[in-house]
Amino acid sequence: MYCESNEVGVGVDVRNSLGEVKAALAEKIMKPPIVEALELLVARRTALFSEKALGGHLIQDILCIVNSFVSTSFSHVGRKGNIVAHALA
Repeated sequence: MYCESNEVGVGVDVRNSLGEVKAALAEKIMKPPIVEALELLVARRTALFSEKALGGHLIQDILCIVNSFVSTSFSHVGRKGNIVAHALA
């Protein structure tokens, strides 16, 4: 929730194809002035964490795979749709 606090929680979980959690991150960051900036910061932090958590090749592997598709879509899952990441935040 975007309220009075100067900090917000970031929760990330990295899962394999079976849905098993392979790595998790929970941290507090300073709240930016607008929600859109927060979502961009979280997306960036998620990408950096995922790259480190899985040996540095996750992002490159994903891009290599999806470049062979006709179309690709990535989406943000809200807190109600991802209980683990919300609990970590």
